[in-house]
Order: sequence, then structure tokens, then C-alpha cells
Amino acid sequence: MPCFNWGDVDYPIYSALDGQRMGKITIQWSGLGREWMTDANHFGITFPAELDVPMKAVLMGACFLIVSALGL
Repeated sequence: MPCFNWGDVDYPIYSALDGQRMGKITIQWSGLGREWMTDANHFGITFPAELDVPMKAVLMGACFLIVSALGL
């Protein structure tokens, strides 16, 4: 379980072109009872509103990859 620190876990996303931070994917802590009793997880994706649609789709895909890689 990646939320072992009793809080949110952030995965920052950086641009490959200039190395500038362009967003983050967060596994959100939902409380001890819910984390202990269920297998459900809450994710958040943060990115600039002016980001083009294909790049937003890439960020969504990255979120799915994190879920599958961590076995959540």
C-alpha cells in the first residue's frame, strides 16, 4: 500500500523537453478506516488547463500505469 505514511503520495510529472513541472498524480489518503477495510483508492491528477488534449490523455494513461505497477 503506497499510503504507508498516513497521507497523500505525490508523483510529480515533468516535461521531457525542458524539465519543467507540468502536473502531478496523487494517491489520496482516505482515512484509516476506509484504507483498512476496503481495497478502494482515490487518485487525483493536476495539470494546467491550457495543456493540449493528447497530453492530458497521456497523464490519464500514466495514472493507470501507476495503478497497475503498484498492484493497487
